[in-house]
Amino acid sequence: MKTQKLTVNEFCKFFRKYILNLTLKEFENKTNVKVPTISSFENGRSTNLNHLYLYYNLGTDEEKRYFRENIPYNFKG
Repeated sequence: MKTQKLTVNEFCKFFRKYILNLTLKEFENKTNVKVPTISSFENGRSTNLNHLYLYYNLGTDEEKRYFRENIPYNFKG
């Protein structure tokens, strides 16, 4: 599935929900980053691009390849 016209933030939310199949709470448990922090990033209220590593590092090799090939270069911040 190709993702079109998403911001980096929106792509990360899509990636978490539909590629990693994780809820915000499950993401929190795996990364030790609080739900409000991740929610803020995914909704464009945070500009901490260090969060990208959290999404990427949770993926399998195939999921990481999808992330690299589809992440947009525009940032809502």
